[in-house]
Amino acid sequence: MNIKTQEEIIQNKINHGFNTTDIAKEFCLLYREVAEAYEAY
Repeated sequence: MNIKTQEEIIQNKINHGFNTTDIAKEFCLLYREVAEAYEAY
């Protein structure tokens, strides 16, 4: 199992164009993904 450091995770998000500054938006996006997974379940 490859455990990434917080710096690697942030860099990966930047490389893929993801938001890294708006925490509220991050939680909204996470909620949406969890809701979709729950719906599929």
